[in-house]
Amino acid sequence: MSIVMHYDYDSYIHASNCIDKEFCENFDEVVTCLERWDSIVNSAAHSFQNDGEAFSLSLHSHSLFLSAIRLARSGHSAAVYPLLRTAFESATYALLFTQDEDLVEKWKNRHVSEEHFRQSKTAFTPAMKKLRLIFKEYDKTSRCSSYEEYIMSTYDAVIDFGAHPNPITITNNSEISSDGDLSKYEYLNRLDDQMIKAIFACIDFGVVLSVVMYLSQILRDLGAPGLDEKFMPFINENNAIADKINGKPIGFNNRYYSRVNPYAK
Repeated sequence: MSIVMHYDYDSYIHASNCIDKEFCENFDEVVTCLERWDSIVNSAAHSFQNDGEAFSLSLHSHSLFLSAIRLARSGHSAAVYPLLRTAFESATYALLFTQDEDLVEKWKNRHVSEEHFRQSKTAFTPAMKKLRLIFKEYDKTSRCSSYEEYIMSTYDAVIDFGAHPNPITITNNSEISSDGDLSKYEYLNRLDDQMIKAIFACIDFGVVLSVVMYLSQILRDLGAPGLDEKFMPFINENNAIADKINGKPIGFNNRYYSRVNPYAK
């Protein structure tokens, strides 16, 4: 027999507001960190203010980032990852628009006709491959940390952890009994590991979104500060906060997230 805790609208709103309040009361340092990344992402988004459609996409990315933070703070962890994925893809499109003006027209005309739709799909299906190549070229000449694998593996992680109905996020929020019935499904997480994981996913994507959008400035102004100079102090602060919340240094076996990982949870 399945006994699944679920929420109607009123109970969901009440419970999520209570979780948000409890989080803010107990994790003030993390709240400050989230506020800082909101400011940084917002600033990066406004670097496109003279770029028309790219600016609208960068603002869209920032708005989805804010929505993800709001859901993460209120315990709806599973819903955070789809927002972060779309925020990432919006930031990617903004960057690509500044590198290839023809993409703008293909994007704008996507729904005009079957042929326009086909052209748009053909142009944007390889968007992530194009982004990877841009970072690969940057890494070759920057003398900075390697950003290609960091950025792209973080994108892979957000898909695996919930931006697609893959098993990781589903099994993390549910239990199946020995007779095959669903015995538990968590709509909301209350200051548990899944909630903390979603919070730090937002912090990680504060870095990722800012890096993707700021790279557009570097590509257009070779005198602009490099990614390490711009972001490494903040990344180090993120790591220190994560270690503090964990109670000890987190450590890692692999430098980047791998999609083939039987221990992912």
